[in-house]
Amino acid sequence: MILKKANEYVNELFKAFGDKNTLCNFSLFEKNIDIDMKIDKTILKKMTLKDYFECFNEASFLCLSIPFLDKKGNINYNIFNPTLSSMNLVIKSKNAMEDNNINKTYVKDNFSLFNMSDDLIKIQFDETNPPYNRDIIESKINYIHKILGKKKIMLDNIVKENSYFSILWTPADTYKIKTSFLSFYSFDFKLVGTLAIKLDDHIWFATFCNDTNDYKDFKKEYLNKINIVEKFIKRCNNLSDGDNFEPKLLSQDYKRFIYNY
Repeated sequence: MILKKANEYVNELFKAFGDKNTLCNFSLFEKNIDIDMKIDKTILKKMTLKDYFECFNEASFLCLSIPFLDKKGNINYNIFNPTLSSMNLVIKSKNAMEDNNINKTYVKDNFSLFNMSDDLIKIQFDETNPPYNRDIIESKINYIHKILGKKKIMLDNIVKENSYFSILWTPADTYKIKTSFLSFYSFDFKLVGTLAIKLDDHIWFATFCNDTNDYKDFKKEYLNKINIVEKFIKRCNNLSDGDNFEPKLLSQDYKRFIYNY
């Protein structure tokens, strides 16, 4: 769709989020939930797990308003609420499982604790409650601190090659927007990719062009990201690309994506 009379606000969207002269609602969404930040290494050394999730905590309290282009090229805004969907957290901690601070009574309610080696432990989380009945992200992070008996978990102690988390973004108005999004992040401020649940291709991948006939296959790009996410999860769990997924590695929301794909 060519927007020959795009207003100044639409032009700003193209400047901020467009790929050259093209844009689609999916790319608008994904670029608004990206957390790619260039942070100095000295600051990273001092960052905690709570510090890392601050951007999501704020969004979970206030919700996130994301621009959306309708068929006529008019801008609308949709509110999305983020909740923690899953987490694979591998932490370096000498003799961690023998540490008296470990409180196994908290290892419940979708949390699991594993001893990987003498100095590595893994905490897994998989949210099974429906989106409207989930705690805010901050409460989940606080719960992890209770399991480990620590006031702070330093970001530097997280094994980033084996750790990741996913956020489910749920629309507030499900009458207008029925699609929710499952986004996967690493612990080095990278958005790995986003999966759409109950996807409407026409709404999310229609190409908008700013006074040009340029066209981009956004759906093809999205399908490639599905493969990137799958390979990323396998790699974090020490599987090769050709290995089959073990059912236990798939979160409930990931299974929802597969069932609705």
